Amino acid sequence: MLRFTLMFLARKAPLLLATGVCIGLVAPSLAQFCRPALGPAVWLLLFLAALRIDLLRSITLLRRPMALIVTLIWMLVVTPVLAWGILTALPPGEGLMIALILMAGGAPLMSTPSLAQLMGLDDTIALLVMIAATALVPFTLPFIALHLLDLDLGIDPLTWSIKLSIFVGSAVGAAFILQKILGSVRIARAKEPLDLVIVFILVLFAIAIMDGVTARLLAETDFVLRVIGIAFAAYLLMLSVSSVMGRVFGPRIGASIGFICANRNIGIILAVLPAGSHPDIFLYFAIWQMPMYIMPSLLAPLYRWIFRPVPQ
Repeated sequence: MLRFTLMFLARKAPLLLATGVCIGLVAPSLAQFCRPALGPAVWLLLFLAALRIDLLRSITLLRRPMALIVTLIWMLVVTPVLAWGILTALPPGEGLMIALILMAGGAPLMSTPSLAQLMGLDDTIALLVMIAATALVPFTLPFIALHLLDLDLGIDPLTWSIKLSIFVGSAVGAAFILQKILGSVRIARAKEPLDLVIVFILVLFAIAIMDGVTARLLAETDFVLRVIGIAFAAYLLMLSVSSVMGRVFGPRIGASIGFICANRNIGIILAVLPAGSHPDIFLYFAIWQMPMYIMPSLLAPLYRWIFRPVPQ
């Protein structure tokens, strides 16, 4: 019965996350209450994801080093600079511009490899990019966003890089130590309970990140609806442009790279963002959850149809 319940919850994870967002919107006092748990929730998600990754085995999966290298450069360097160029020509406002550029320079979601596998995409490239990008983003994002592009976050690049490095490194380091203590076999046996814990932490994150959104939706309805439109447009633009860029490695790898680049982990950025940052940054990061929860469900049938196995 427990196994069936866990499998059901895993299949319904996107719906549960969307439900968390709705709860946060209709119960703003609950979202406000959960807000202090936002940073710890992101750290725990990073820790639990790293706990289940066999780093040595992941390295042996590397069959396309050029695809990995090109994707990392594209994702961590090129896309934030491209976003800056586009947004400079079409300025959406200071806060939204900063949020979009930070998002465009972020690492993939920790769940991207699992989602890629479910959608019929290449989960190996998704796993390798996720691991490498998460390790590199504390160094690339502060330099590009704060030094190269001179965005105003009220913090210097070195300080922000150190904060990001400590946040990511502590979670990954703690996971690595626990891996050595427990062993891979014990961790594998705990897969289903860990899945349940991850789902509930994700729902908590979805509720907490909606803090303040309801008030702004009621007070600035047109503006918030415009932000929702921008979020979906940004998702589709990154998905399509990155897919085209990645087609040099084949259609399936290209589609996988597009999906990886469209699903960015803003939780890590949000957890170490200075408290005095522009409020529109927090608003956009909250709204960004909508396309990330909705679009994979819409894209999955299309990807599975395009990349379905050819009958022999």
